[in-house]
Amino acid sequence: MRKLLKQIITAILAAAILITGVTPTGTMTANAAASDDEFTRFIPNSTITMKLGESKRFQLIGTDKDGKEQNATDMFTWTSSNESAVSVYKATGGNKAIGYFRLNVNGKGTAVITGTLNNAVTETKLSMTVKVSGSEMTAKQKKCKHTYKTTKKATCQRTGIKTCTKCKWQKTIAKADHKYVKSTVSEVIVDASYYEIYCNKIDFSKGCTGINCKVCDEYDTKGLLSPHVCSMKFSQREYGTIQATEDAYEHHALSVHGGIGYDNRFEEVTHNEDRVVTMCTWCGKEK
Repeated sequence: MRKLLKQIITAILAAAILITGVTPTGTMTANAAASDDEFTRFIPNSTITMKLGESKRFQLIGTDKDGKEQNATDMFTWTSSNESAVSVYKATGGNKAIGYFRLNVNGKGTAVITGTLNNAVTETKLSMTVKVSGSEMTAKQKKCKHTYKTTKKATCQRTGIKTCTKCKWQKTIAKADHKYVKSTVSEVIVDASYYEIYCNKIDFSKGCTGINCKVCDEYDTKGLLSPHVCSMKFSQREYGTIQATEDAYEHHALSVHGGIGYDNRFEEVTHNEDRVVTMCTWCGKEK
């Protein structure tokens, strides 16, 4: 029952995002092709060309019923029909803190990149074809006695490229093993953590004139705490336990201000500690 409910909710959400007039049971069409310095838009039913060793980040962008753009990338699971030619790496985040997936070109050939709508009642798929440029030799390249030079080094994360210096025919170089090196890293070690409470009730003895206090309003527009706020601190360091700290604050707030109002947090006592690690310089994996 829960699984069915989740599927129904997902379908409703997908319909709400109406990628250019799309419902979960129809064919999805994203906006016209466009790209910027960070992301390229995934255009369903299109064909693009990528080069050997190239890597691009894609997003599925559409418009909702109000005409506002929406990122629908994370609503789909992305796969490649030919991982040896083009592989898919799914990720979230990036500089814009939104979802995307990355395509890495590993070898010659063609791959169909497919997005399948997650948890949908009715199966919905989007696809785009990626052709790797230079997949077929020209007549001149077939006759060439190739002399290769590495033009892109292979790492543990990607294939490399070697290029014929005569005819420019390219071949891939298999991924390399991890490249481990020793380095010293500094870690922050938490020695102790103390619960703290700060009273944020207005202290009228400090000159506050009430709800329309100009000083409070001015500080609020600047995102600052008004000087009329009590700000008295109650720390576990002083009272020993969290309960004793809360009791001390409540006694203060009720007896002095006639009400409760506070911010709470934990203060950490830390020190830096260096340690030697053996780590891959390409992917950061520790040995």
